[in-house]
Amino acid sequence: MTDVAVIAARLGLYLTLAITFGLPCFVFWAWRDGRRSPPGPWAWIVGIATLLAMILSVFQLIALAASMSGTALTAVDRATISMLLDGGAMGRAWKVRVGALLVILMALILTRRAPGASRMVSAAGGGVALATMAWFGHGASDEGAAGWTPLVADLAHLWAAGVWTGALVGLSWLLLRSPNDASHGHAALCERALGGFSGLGTLIVATLVVTGLINTWFLIGIDHIASLMADPYGRLLLVKLAAFGCMIVLAALNRYRLTPALERVLKESGDAARSLSRLRVSLLTETAMLTTILGLVAWFGTLSPPAGG
Repeated sequence: MTDVAVIAARLGLYLTLAITFGLPCFVFWAWRDGRRSPPGPWAWIVGIATLLAMILSVFQLIALAASMSGTALTAVDRATISMLLDGGAMGRAWKVRVGALLVILMALILTRRAPGASRMVSAAGGGVALATMAWFGHGASDEGAAGWTPLVADLAHLWAAGVWTGALVGLSWLLLRSPNDASHGHAALCERALGGFSGLGTLIVATLVVTGLINTWFLIGIDHIASLMADPYGRLLLVKLAAFGCMIVLAALNRYRLTPALERVLKESGDAARSLSRLRVSLLTETAMLTTILGLVAWFGTLSPPAGG
C-alpha cells in the first residue's frame, strides 16, 4: 500500500509541477508577439496546480518516510520526517520545491498588475519546482563527475516534458472551453495557438529523444538492451516508448494535417466545426498518452533499473 501511495504522489506531482512550469511557458511562447492577450484563466489553472503540488509534496514526504521506516502512513512520526528532510539531497530538494511553489503563488497575485512579469516568475518557479523531481528518481543516484551527465539529461527531460504538458493543457482548454463554439474568432484563436507552438514542439521532441537515449544508456546499459522483456523496469520502459511513439504521431498529425486544415477553412470562411472536433479528439488522445507516460515514470522511481540492479 505504501508503494502505491508513493507512486500516486509522484504521478500527481509530475502532472501538477509540469503545469506550473509548462503552462506559463506555453502562454508566453504562443503569444510572444504581443498582438493579442493570452486567453483563459491560465493564472487560476497554475494556482490550483501549485496548491495541489504543495499538498502532494507533503503527502510524498509522509509516504517516503513510511516506506523507509516500514510503517503505515498514519504511523509516521516527526523524527522520521525530520531525518528525511535533513538527511541529504532529497530533503534539500523538497525544501527548494516548497520555496519555489510559494514564489509562484506570490507571483500569481500580481497577474493583473504585471501579467508579463507574473508569467516569467511563475515559469521560473515552476522550472525550479519541477527540477526537484530529478532528486527523487534515478538521475541523481550517482555521485561524482559521472553522475552529472544523467542528472543534466534528467533535468532537460523534465523541462521538455513540462512544456509539452503545459501546451496540452492550454490547447485543450481552448478547444474544450466551448465545444459548440465554431465561430471564426474562436477558431482563429485556436489556430493561432496551435501554430505559435508548432516550432517549439519540434525542439521539445528532439530534446526528449536525446535525453531519453542518454538516460537509457546510464539506467539500462548496453548489456541489458537485449533482455528488456525479462525485467519489470524494461517492460515498463517499452510500454512508455510505445506511448511516446503514439504522442509523436499525434503531434505530427496536428501540425502537418489538422492545423493546416483549420487554417484553410478559416481562409475560405468555411465551417470550422469539423476541424475543431478533430483537433479535440487528437489532443485528448495525446493527453491520455501523456498521463500514461507520467504514470509509468512514477512507477519507474520505485524500481531498480537493470544497470543499477
